[in-house]
Amino acid sequence: MVDFEIVIYDFADIYNIFLENFDRRIKNSMIKNITRVKEPCWDVIEGSLTGYIFIYPRGNDLICWVRNASSKTEIEVRSAVVDVQTEIYLYDLNKAETEINQSEKRIVDCPKCGTPLSPDANFCLYCGLDLKKCMVCNLVIGRGEETIKCPNCSGQAHRAHLLEYIKIKAQCPLCGKPLNKNKII
Repeated sequence: MVDFEIVIYDFADIYNIFLENFDRRIKNSMIKNITRVKEPCWDVIEGSLTGYIFIYPRGNDLICWVRNASSKTEIEVRSAVVDVQTEIYLYDLNKAETEINQSEKRIVDCPKCGTPLSPDANFCLYCGLDLKKCMVCNLVIGRGEETIKCPNCSGQAHRAHLLEYIKIKAQCPLCGKPLNKNKII
């Protein structure tokens, strides 16, 4: 029997979503006698022994704490955690992609002269200004749009796009250096 702990980084803000997905995944695993006892706890009965799975938040992270488990249970729990993380990451990527696709339909104003522009323009046809583009969606950053910069390379992006991107990738899409939401300008 083994005891182990898995740290699931930056998932505390979606704790309940993680629990529901983990519960569904673990109940469809190879573990036969598993029961959700209360909100963050599962009992695993294997022969004459009872193991326990607890998932709880610690700071920004979640901790999956497993006690008295067989090697089969360890494999299933680790697999369930990775599967749930992947499902949530894919959902977030699809959501971000949908938001970016919707933003492509918008018209932006030139930051210098205010002329309406296509979001994929490279320069303003009226005043000739070279337009800055979001390093995430590659669309024009228009007048009045909220932006942020990477502290490492000064790459600029729409605020919402870069915050969503670093939740998923934790790095700058331009220079590839590690980023978190507390370190961007």
